[in-house]
Amino acid sequence: MDVYSTAIRKVGYDAPTMQMYIDFEESAPIYTFCRVPERIFRELVSAPSAGLILSPIHKRSL
Repeated sequence: MDVYSTAIRKVGYDAPTMQMYIDFEESAPIYTFCRVPERIFRELVSAPSAGLILSPIHKRSL
């Protein structure tokens, strides 16, 4: 699914496993984020900037 972002090419979500997939513009692998609530994915795809939603998620995963 496309999002509004200069850094993210596409995102996906698998509800049964709560996994979110992000394909970044500048990297080869598709990143998988585990245990992501579906509301976070919905916020990401509807945000004016996906980076505003993704930044706190990424920081918690470090």
